[in-house]
Amino acid sequence: MAQNATGTKTNEITSISELLSYLELKGCIVSIDAIGCQSEFAEKIRKKDGDYVLALKGNKKILHDKVDRIFHDFLERNHTSIPYDQYHTEEKGHGRNEKRSYYSFSKNIFNELDDEIVWMDFKSVTAVHSTREIKGQFQSEIHFF
Repeated sequence: MAQNATGTKTNEITSISELLSYLELKGCIVSIDAIGCQSEFAEKIRKKDGDYVLALKGNKKILHDKVDRIFHDFLERNHTSIPYDQYHTEEKGHGRNEKRSYYSFSKNIFNELDDEIVWMDFKSVTAVHSTREIKGQFQSEIHFF
């Protein structure tokens, strides 16, 4: 794990770039939240023989919306349209019940995204669909990586 203070005249993206410059990444998996979903970060990590997991959210709106559409098409077709790997978890505690379904898709199903996917050695997209029940109230959300 590593952290770097963000200076007063800089931002989080600059700090991430600095961190990646001085860390030894060979054989490591680097995960970065949505602000770090930058092609130059993926390239820095891969050039240092590391792998990456980048969160995909609204800051990459066009790509996020396309991945979201492909995933929902997959769900509507009852999981028969494309190959994928999956894993499920369920946790109970602290007055809530949370279920997570993880779906991992190879990059092949995202051929239509070639113009938007510019990250070095991009291999897959993972969707995490979580549903949470707290005191009879249900919440559902999907995150992409």
